[in-house]
Amino acid sequence: MTAVRFFLLAIFLFLFACQNKPDRMGVPKNFKKAIPDTIMLMSYNVENLFDMNDDGDEYPEFKPNANNWTQKTFQIKVNNIASVIAAANPDIIDLVEVENENALNELRKRCMQKNCDFPYYAMGDRQSGSNTRPMILSKLPILWEKSFELFSSEYHERPILEAAIYLGKDTLLLFACHWPSKKNSESKRVARAELLKRRLETINPSQDYIIAGDFNENFDENETFHTAGLDDTKGVVALYNVLGVKTGRPFSRDTLPSVKSMQGQKEIRLFDPWFDVPEQDRFSTMYKGRHETPDHFVLPVQLFDKNGISYVNNSFMPFSWNGRLLKDGAPYRWQMRYTKQGKIHVGDGYSDHLPLVMKLCKGPYPIEALPDNMDSVAINKKPTTNGGFETGFNGFIAGTSKISVLRDTGVKKSGMYALKVEGNAKTNSCAVKATLTLGQGCSMANSALKISLFGSGTINIRCGISKEKHWVYFNNESFTMAKGGKYCAYTFAKWKTISLPLYALPDSARECTVEIRSKKNCDIKMWLDDASVGCK
Repeated sequence: MTAVRFFLLAIFLFLFACQNKPDRMGVPKNFKKAIPDTIMLMSYNVENLFDMNDDGDEYPEFKPNANNWTQKTFQIKVNNIASVIAAANPDIIDLVEVENENALNELRKRCMQKNCDFPYYAMGDRQSGSNTRPMILSKLPILWEKSFELFSSEYHERPILEAAIYLGKDTLLLFACHWPSKKNSESKRVARAELLKRRLETINPSQDYIIAGDFNENFDENETFHTAGLDDTKGVVALYNVLGVKTGRPFSRDTLPSVKSMQGQKEIRLFDPWFDVPEQDRFSTMYKGRHETPDHFVLPVQLFDKNGISYVNNSFMPFSWNGRLLKDGAPYRWQMRYTKQGKIHVGDGYSDHLPLVMKLCKGPYPIEALPDNMDSVAINKKPTTNGGFETGFNGFIAGTSKISVLRDTGVKKSGMYALKVEGNAKTNSCAVKATLTLGQGCSMANSALKISLFGSGTINIRCGISKEKHWVYFNNESFTMAKGGKYCAYTFAKWKTISLPLYALPDSARECTVEIRSKKNCDIKMWLDDASVGCK
C-alpha cells in the first residue's frame, strides 16, 4: 500500500513539475532544502493592508495620500506586520485583509529583510470584486492553487483560497477563508460553509488538510449566537451546524476519537482547538470589551491518525509576542485618530486581530491522547444550571469599550462560571446587555427577569424592546419599577437574586433586551449569574 501511494505521488509530482507555473508557486524538483520534521502554521488577519496605488475600490481612509495614508505610514504598517511574522517565524501563513499582490510583495520583501523569507505564495481570485482577498505565504513549494467564489449583486464575496503545499512524501491542502462580517446576516456565512463543505466532500479520506482564517464566528457560536437582527437561519450557524465543527475539548481524552474508530470513516469530522487555550487567553479580537474568537484553525480527523502528518498536541495558541501585540488587554490594533476631517492614520499599532499559530509534524498522533471509544463521549454538555455561563456568554456583551465583560471562575453563584463586568465609563452608559428569549409557554404578562448579582457599582437596570425603544426601568435599593432611570450605589457582599416583573412590556413580544447601566465616572465591578427571562 505504501509503495502504491508513493508511486501515485511520484506521478502526481512529475505532472506538476512539467507544467508551466509561476515562480511564486515553485516546483518540487527545484526545491533543494530539507523538509522539516515539524512545521509551524500561522493565520493572521492583518487589518486592511492596502498599497499606495489608487485602484478605486479602497476604503475611504486608505485612499493613497489622503487621511495620512502615505508611503511612510504604509511602510510602517508593513514593517510592523512583518515584525510580528518574523517573531513567530512560521513556515506557512494564511493572511486575510490583504489588498493585492503588490501589497503582499511589499510584506514579503520586509519579511526577507528580517531573515524570514517566503519565496512561494498563492492568491485568491478577485473576480467577485472584493477589495481584499486571502493569501498564502510558504517557505515550501506550492503545487497548485484554486479559488471558490459565490457571486452576489448586493455583496462583494471574498473567495475561499485552496492551495496544495509540498511536504516531501506528503501534501497538505490549506483552505484560507475570510467569511462575511457580522454586519451581514448569518445566511451569508452559512452559504460560505455550504460551498466549502461541497469541496471537502470530494477530498480523499486519507488527505491531510487544514481550514484557516477569519470566519467571523466564535468557537462557541452555537451556544452564544443570538438574533440582533442577523438570525435569518432559525438558529443555524455555519461552523457548528453546516460543517459540524465540534465545540468540545477536541484534543483531550474527553472528546477525541480513537484511531480505531476513525478507520474507514468517510464523513467530514472537524475539530476546533480553541478549547486547548486557557479561558482568560481564549480570544483573537475584542468587541465592546468582550473576548471574541472569529479566527480559527479547523482540523480534520486525518491529522489524528497514524498516516502522513499530524497535529502537535497543545501547539495551538493566539500569538501575542510576549504581550507586545496587546494594549490594555486588547489587540494593539492599527491606530486611527478621529478629527473633523475624518479618521487619520497615526502610524502606530499592528492589527485588531491576534495571529494564531499551531504546529504539524511527521508521524502519527500520540495514541495515549485518544479515548478508546468516541461513542461514549459527550461532546457538547449542557450547563448544569439554568442561565449559567458554563457554555459561553449567553448573548451578553459590553455596551461600551470602557467596560470589560469576561467569564470568571473565581466568583460564581452556581456551576463553574459567572460573568464579570468591570470598568469605568466617562458617560452614563450601558455596561452590559443581552437579548433574552422568553421561555416556552410564557408571555410578558406573567414573566420576570431573574438574575443573581454580586459586587458593587452605581447602576440601574432596564428591560425592554430595544427596536421599539420601549423600556421599563428598575431603580433604588429595592429595584422598583419606573418609567425613567435613576442610579443607585449597590454593594452586594453576598450573592443577591432579584426578580423583575415584565408585565409593562408588550405582551406579544417574544424577546426582551436587558441592560445594566452604569453611572458616569463610577467604578463597576460586578458579577452576574443565573440570568433568564421566563414565567414567574
